[in-house]
Amino acid sequence: MKTIFVGNLAATATEVELRTLFETFGVISGVDIARGQDFAYIRMADSSEAIEAIRSLHGTKLYGKDLEVREARTPDPARQRTAKAAAQVAGKK
Repeated sequence: MKTIFVGNLAATATEVELRTLFETFGVISGVDIARGQDFAYIRMADSSEAIEAIRSLHGTKLYGKDLEVREARTPDPARQRTAKAAAQVAGKK
């Protein structure tokens, strides 16, 4: 399974539209849209199909916006701990 990041997403984009866009490349395991943000995550069952979707859909226009389509990054636990600690310190000031 491979997770795809879709950035620069219009607020009006729907799960159905994203599924339709990505299903032309293979089986979609899930779609998560970050409401109030401009991104979503698409999970595809087959890695090679996901790579083809990334190559083909990066820069595609949806609602007049060029989509940023790339492989999702795996969060770095050490980086997350550092960011959390920094936020806690900032909150105490």
